[in-house]
Amino acid sequence: MGCTLVIDTSFGSTVGIVGREPIVETDSRTHVEKLQVNIARAVEEAGLTPADIEEIVVGIGPAPFTGLRAGIVAAKALAFATGAKLVGQNVLDPQGEMMSFVLGDSAMFDGIDFLADVPRLSSRQSDGDVPDAEAKEHELDRHVTLCVNDARRKQLYFSLNHGSISLPDEDAAERRWIEMDIDYPEHIVERVNAALAEHGERDGVSYVVDVYRGKYKPERNFFKLALFLSFFPQMTEGPIGKYEIMMPRLVEGHSFDFERDAQAVMRIFWGMFKKMVIADRANLFVTGVFDNGDQAGSMVLLGTLLYTVQIYCEFSGCMDIVCATGQLFGVEMQENFRRPIFSKTINEFWQRWHITLGAWIKEYVFFSVSLSKGLMNLSKHTRKKLNDYFANLVPMTFALFCVWFFNGIWHGASWKYVLYGLYYYILMMIGMYLRPVSDKLLHALHIAPESKGFALFQMVRTFLIVNVGMMLFRCHTISQWGQSLARIFTDFDGACLTNGTVLSLGNDWQDFLIMGIGVLVVGIVEVLQEKGHTIRTELARRPVVLRYAVFLALILGVVIFGAYGTGYETVAPIYGQF
Repeated sequence: MGCTLVIDTSFGSTVGIVGREPIVETDSRTHVEKLQVNIARAVEEAGLTPADIEEIVVGIGPAPFTGLRAGIVAAKALAFATGAKLVGQNVLDPQGEMMSFVLGDSAMFDGIDFLADVPRLSSRQSDGDVPDAEAKEHELDRHVTLCVNDARRKQLYFSLNHGSISLPDEDAAERRWIEMDIDYPEHIVERVNAALAEHGERDGVSYVVDVYRGKYKPERNFFKLALFLSFFPQMTEGPIGKYEIMMPRLVEGHSFDFERDAQAVMRIFWGMFKKMVIADRANLFVTGVFDNGDQAGSMVLLGTLLYTVQIYCEFSGCMDIVCATGQLFGVEMQENFRRPIFSKTINEFWQRWHITLGAWIKEYVFFSVSLSKGLMNLSKHTRKKLNDYFANLVPMTFALFCVWFFNGIWHGASWKYVLYGLYYYILMMIGMYLRPVSDKLLHALHIAPESKGFALFQMVRTFLIVNVGMMLFRCHTISQWGQSLARIFTDFDGACLTNGTVLSLGNDWQDFLIMGIGVLVVGIVEVLQEKGHTIRTELARRPVVLRYAVFLALILGVVIFGAYGTGYETVAPIYGQF
C-alpha cells in the first residue's frame, strides 16, 4: 500500500500522510529538532512503514532559507533511502487552490476556524439568463487569492493568484497575476491594487468595450453612469477608475470622519508642495533651456535633470491632490504613482509611473493583440523551432510594439511622441532578447543579481535612460532632441555652471536652494515610504503638537515658497491636457 508523505518547513514544520491529520509545529526554535521524530510518528500512526512511501512532496518556499533547508534535506535523504519520488512544491500556490475549493463549498475544509466566514458559492443562483452551474463558475472566476508567507524583517513573501494554478492549460500562466516576490505589506497592497487594475480597469472607453464584449451588463441608471464619468478628481488628472469598484463608492453614503479628512488635507498640501514649490519653480529654468535656442551641453544636461524633477514632482503631486480630494468625499481612488525613482528596469518604471494608464493599455491593447489567434499560432510554431523562452518572446514583440505605439499616440498626435513610445519599446526589446546573455555574463563575473550594489547600478541605469526619454518628451521636435543630446557630448562647456549663466534663465540662487531643499525632503519621505513606512498614519499616532506642526509647515511652505506671482508662470498639470 503506497502513500504520499508531505514535509514543509516554510513556517515552523508540517509533516503528514495525505488523507490523515498532519503534525504541525509552530515553534520556529524547535521545529527542526522535532522534524525527524514527527516524520516517524506520522508514518507509524498511519500504520505504514518507510517502504510504503511512494512519493514525497516537500515545500520549497518561498521562506527563510535556514528553516527551509531542513525540510528539503530531510526529504531528499528519505527519498534516497526509500526510492520514493521526490516532488518540490511552491508553498504559496496551495493557498490559492485551497480557496478555490472553499469557495466551491468543498466539505474538505469544513471545521477549519479561519475559513468559517468565507462565503460559499453552492447556494448562488443565476438570474435566469444562464444555468446555475455556469453562474457559479462565473462567480468563482471573479475571485483572486493573495498568497503570503512570513519573510521576517516586517516583510512577506507573496503572490496573487486568479483561479486554479494547477490546471494544465495554456492560460495557467495568466492565472498568476503577480509572480512570487518579497515586499512590505504596505507595498503589497499597492501592487495588488495595481494588478487588479491591470485586469479590470474601466474608464468611460473600457466600460463601453466591456459592455460590447458582454463581460458586464450595461448600467441602466443614466445618473449613476453620469456620476462616474463626471467625478471631477478623476476627470482632472486621473487615475483611470474602475467602474465596478468606483460606482459603489460613489453612490454609497459617507459619514464625516475627522481623522480621514485630516490625513486627506495633509496629503493635498504635500502634493501642492511638490507641484508649486519644486515643479513650477524648475519650470522657469527648463523653459529657458529648451525654448531659447542653442544652449551649451552642460545647460542642456542640467535642464534635462530639472525637467525630470519637474515632471516627477508635478505628476506625483497632482496624484496626491486628486486622490486626497476623493478621500475627502469618502471615495478611495486607486494609487497612480508609486515612487518610480526606485525602479531597476524600464518595465518596472512604467509599472510605477501612471499605473492605471499602463493597466488600461495592457488590458485593452496588449492582451487583445498577444492572445489573438495569429500570434498564438506564431507562438506554437516558434516553440517547435526554438524554445519556450522565444516562443513567448516573439509574439510579445509584436504585442508590445502596438502597446508602445499606442502609448506614444496617447501622449500626442506627433511623430515626436511616437518616437517617445518606440524609444522605450526598443530598449525593452533589447533587454528581453539579451536576457539569457546578460544572465550568463553576471554569472561569469560572479555578480549576484539580488545584491545591493547591482540593484543600485540598475536604478542609476534606469534613471539615465528615463532622462534621455524625458529630454525627447520636452523638446519641440525630433531634430531638436538629436541636437540637444549631441551637445552634451560635443559642447559641454562646464564653465556655464559657474560663471552665472545658470542664473540668467529666470531662477536666482534662492530658487535653486529652495528646489534643492525641497527635493531632499521629497527624497527622504520616499525612501521612508519605500522601506514600508506610512508617513501620514504614523504621524496620526504622534502627539497633537507634532501633527499640527507638520500641517503648519506644509501650509507655510506652499504659501511662502510656492512659485507663483511676479516672475513665475502658471503651469498647467502635465497630464491635464491628455
